[in-house]
Amino acid sequence: MTRRPAGSLAVALLAAATVGGSRCGPVPDPAPPPLRLLLPGPPETLDPQRHHEDVTRGLLRSYYEGLVELDAELNLRPRLASDWSNPSETLWRFRLQEGVVFHDGSPFGAEDVARTLERARLPESKVDAVVRAIREVRVVDAATVELVTDRPRPLLLARLAQTPILPRGTPDAEVTVPVGTGPYRWNGRGEGPTSVATGTRFERYWGPRPDFEAFEAHASTDEAAVRRAASGFADVVSPFPRELREALPPGGLKTVSHPTVTVSFLVCRVGPLATGRPSPVGDARVRRAVDLAIDRGALVREALEGEAVPASQLVVPGVFGFEPALRTRLRDVAGARRLLAEAGLPSGLTLPIVVSPRGAAVAAVLSRQLAEAGLRLAVEPLDWTERYRRMRDAEAPLVLATWTTATGDASGLFEPLLHSSGGPEGFGSENTTGWSDPEADRWIREAASETDPAARADLLRAVMRRALRELPLVPLYSPQWTYGVRDGIGFTPRLDFSVAAPDVFRLGRQ
Repeated sequence: MTRRPAGSLAVALLAAATVGGSRCGPVPDPAPPPLRLLLPGPPETLDPQRHHEDVTRGLLRSYYEGLVELDAELNLRPRLASDWSNPSETLWRFRLQEGVVFHDGSPFGAEDVARTLERARLPESKVDAVVRAIREVRVVDAATVELVTDRPRPLLLARLAQTPILPRGTPDAEVTVPVGTGPYRWNGRGEGPTSVATGTRFERYWGPRPDFEAFEAHASTDEAAVRRAASGFADVVSPFPRELREALPPGGLKTVSHPTVTVSFLVCRVGPLATGRPSPVGDARVRRAVDLAIDRGALVREALEGEAVPASQLVVPGVFGFEPALRTRLRDVAGARRLLAEAGLPSGLTLPIVVSPRGAAVAAVLSRQLAEAGLRLAVEPLDWTERYRRMRDAEAPLVLATWTTATGDASGLFEPLLHSSGGPEGFGSENTTGWSDPEADRWIREAASETDPAARADLLRAVMRRALRELPLVPLYSPQWTYGVRDGIGFTPRLDFSVAAPDVFRLGRQ
């Protein structure tokens, strides 16, 4: 006789009862589908301190929070700091939210703020601009932290908004699994060739509960992926190209367009090229000829089908430091030819230009416009990595590029791009033009510590006037960002065009 272990009959009966009960009992509701986002590309990293890129910044907002935040219109709002004060020009005191926990269950407190700012000083950090200004971090108690700056720092709060808080135990090595205090917790990269990140709703989140239980983020790696996503797979598509909108059947996705604080411009290599030879746009008269040959209104109409506004400055109206006294830049082909003749180039010249594959239409219109002034563009489409390398290594005379002034302040562009390379506090860290102007450098540095708004505005506007006279960067247009949004879905677009799961909600929610 075969022995049956004690209890096995009970287990068998329980299993039978369970199976039988499943035939008669209610069938549980299936899990709701996740929110699906289609983004312009994959994140550079999952470490919030090791990137300087818009897609990454948006995606990581699903997992992380800072002491303060910039809302959709770039206004400062409290976040992990419930309030703050500025008792002196160099002392900032932050009172922290209570009852907040990280995704790993550890409580949030002042020690986490201190560790985050300490880690931001690592050589690999790309948010070190904020900590360079901080001389001392004082943990007053678990819910209070003080920051002592080296001198008055009017942009400290805006930069803290771009510094998400990490748990105090975060190692120096690059973060590969996000652990923050945000409304979603990391759930892996997901499945499929386009999936780059997933998240599930953090049930212990201290703030408003998001509508969706889970989300998936996908990257638009190619046109086929975008078409598949837009045809029924994704709930929010960013961006939503016009050619795709026209090709899809009506219904399903509605179009949402929103202005941005992004400006597209030509990066001119003012200094010598890597070969040691002078740059063909090293002469300011050639750069001014390029500027005069451009019809920005026609460029927007023909290349961008009206989904942008012409830009005469390096920031858009509404950004602090915009110079309202400057006139709109108008086309003057005859003036461009005169400048080329003065520069000893009466027959014009050929200018190599590097663009993105998506910038081909813009390059085509620019080529036609500049040719009328004797400027012949030799266009080379390259991906971002190679374009940036060409800029950084002084191999490209002209590059079509963009910059998003995510802080809402022109210094966010002036400090890295226009200050001379190798400046103090990392100023000039992204200056790939080789342009150097000691007076403009001084204005930029003074603006960094000037607390009087009128005086700061005067300094930044002086930099703008000088930059538009010398033209190391030639402004072209500010793009509108167009999204595809599924019917029944609400979405809050942002001026910095970043997209995160908390920006999306169900219409008609109670």
